Amino acid sequence: MARSASAPTRGTTDVATAATAAARLEHRTVTEQISHWVRIGMQIDQSTSVASRRVQAVVNLLSSTDAFLHIHDFWGLDGEEAAEAVEWAIRTLTDSVRERGMP
Repeated sequence: MARSASAPTRGTTDVATAATAAARLEHRTVTEQISHWVRIGMQIDQSTSVASRRVQAVVNLLSSTDAFLHIHDFWGLDGEEAAEAVEWAIRTLTDSVRERGMP
């Protein structure tokens, strides 16, 4: 992937934690990981189909603070473990959409 200029931005701690864990697994920088997620989100946002809204809703739910808290409180995973679990679920979903199309 070609590198492009980046602009500083602020994000939430849960996104930074998830991006750090995902970046390590995917051999990307944190900036590259967040950019990857943003591109996926932009593709989903640009589609107005019911199927794409379903995918968007699931990704939004998985990446929410509530999901991280539930994973931590109910399953006892720490922040990095929760981030890895969420990243795996989102990657599995997006890989499936990429390979098979929208549900």
